Amino acid sequence: MTAHLTQLLIPVILALVFIYLMIKYEDKKEQKTTEKIFEGRERLSKDEFYIRYYQQQGIPKEIVIGVIKTLEDTLGVDLSRLQPSDDFSGNLGYFFEVDDMADVEIAMSLKNDFCIQFSDEEASNACMIDDIIQLVKSKTQAS
Repeated sequence: MTAHLTQLLIPVILALVFIYLMIKYEDKKEQKTTEKIFEGRERLSKDEFYIRYYQQQGIPKEIVIGVIKTLEDTLGVDLSRLQPSDDFSGNLGYFFEVDDMADVEIAMSLKNDFCIQFSDEEASNACMIDDIIQLVKSKTQAS
């Protein structure tokens, strides 16, 4: 009985180790790609990002920080080197390649986190980080 159980467990253990190694490999690959996207950029706290890019525009701090937090939570990545001109149809498009539902998840998270509504067309037109922040600002001011 013990030999039979061992014969059954060995393939299961090997399969689990293989799956674990594949996950680790994919995580490393994603980290390298993310690092390449933001290579050479200064890390900013959410407050520093707000002060540098949006404070002078009069956009509420909670909107800017909330959008970044929503994006980080949804994508599962550190966005401390983000810039307003970063674009999901350009340099940030990688995140949609990794998760083909990321755009839908981001839109749903923004709607839930800010208690706002926007159309699919508005969402698809908001490609840059600045576009997303401006969209959320306009929708929160309209409600």
